[in-house]
Amino acid sequence: MAIQTGTYKESLEKNKVGEVHDARWYTKMSKILRLYMTRPNPSQKLIRMCTIIVQVYAPLVFHIHVNWKVQEGAKNVFYAIQLAKDCLKGKEMTIFSNTLLNNSYFCHHEMILLAALFDQDFFTRKNAVRLILKARIKRRESTEWRQFFKPKSININAPSYVHMIDFNALESDNAITEPPLTFNFSDKELQHHVLHNDLIIPDIPCHSQNNERAVQDVSIVAKLFSTYEKRHANLLQTMSSRGKFSKDSKIEDFKK
Repeated sequence: MAIQTGTYKESLEKNKVGEVHDARWYTKMSKILRLYMTRPNPSQKLIRMCTIIVQVYAPLVFHIHVNWKVQEGAKNVFYAIQLAKDCLKGKEMTIFSNTLLNNSYFCHHEMILLAALFDQDFFTRKNAVRLILKARIKRRESTEWRQFFKPKSININAPSYVHMIDFNALESDNAITEPPLTFNFSDKELQHHVLHNDLIIPDIPCHSQNNERAVQDVSIVAKLFSTYEKRHANLLQTMSSRGKFSKDSKIEDFKK
């Protein structure tokens, strides 16, 4: 509020800044706002950066904290696009669009289908189940490895999150695949969910430092091991080791 209104209580100046979050993006955001508050005559560039933080970045961070589950991921991306369109201009929007495309994992059709599966709208759930069951038939008949590719394009002018990519083109090319989180649900359970919206999946966060570390860890073991059992065993061993030894451990610690 102090950043937005320009007025604040004098006691605020004496308050100590809390512990800085480990995530670099939080740290940079906080430092920029702090710099702005200490400048009697901030430059136009600094003002613009703070405007983007207050109108785009901070609202998105808080939104993700509230809507933190994996099935909300695609909706969070769509929310980010709406914030950006209301605030960013020219080159700023180009940078945002390029960055979004480079990190468009939650715009993948599987993630959009997962979000649609838990949507409050009946017809959105119905269409999601239809596409999942259709993809399931292909999965059961196929012996090929499942491949995950980021979307080549994203429609930032889409009216809703389900239109961020072209599902019609994907369906025509028979390129839609089933989200792994729905593998263990039967066809009847998915069809029942359309009417009752009662499926339960694990509470997996859509964005956290642990997720970022997990992506890196899984990418490493995927290159080293060909089977699920070996990959999973290596990941469990890695996590167990991290629990016993800190990142500052020395050689002597491993000899105990």
